[in-house]
Amino acid sequence: MVRLVSMDGVSFEVKKNVAAVSLFLKERMEIFLDESVIPLPHINSKILGMVVRYCEQHVVAAARRKAAKATLTDKAVASEDIKRCYADLGKGEDIHCLFDLLMAAWDLEIDSLVLLTCQSVVNIMKKKTPEAIRVDFNIENDFPPEVEARFRMGFIWAFL
Repeated sequence: MVRLVSMDGVSFEVKKNVAAVSLFLKERMEIFLDESVIPLPHINSKILGMVVRYCEQHVVAAARRKAAKATLTDKAVASEDIKRCYADLGKGEDIHCLFDLLMAAWDLEIDSLVLLTCQSVVNIMKKKTPEAIRVDFNIENDFPPEVEARFRMGFIWAFL
């Protein structure tokens, strides 16, 4: 077991194989063999809890996939299990929480979580207007109105 400590001092006890989903944590555990407490000063407890839950689900899904490796049908079933496990990640979270989760996944080197979180952000952005995206990300519209109008006419399909 290894204990991960968030920036706000909350500890998460996780199995080493769960922590090893993160390349950063895996390398740290390999280098510092006797280290059982790993501080993560840039990740708050809410986000670290989501990361730990993802890693646990990832380990379970990988075990199912390995067990179902025998036939093509079993692989399809395992693939569906993985999709189901990850489907709820990020649902109901605001864009800022997903951004924090993305940054944590990036820092901890969990590529599959980076991709999944990016896809969640894309899915949220698909349903929004450019103005709403600017508000969410605090982006100033620096286009003069005539330039923006020409842009919208040139790429009308993007604003449907």
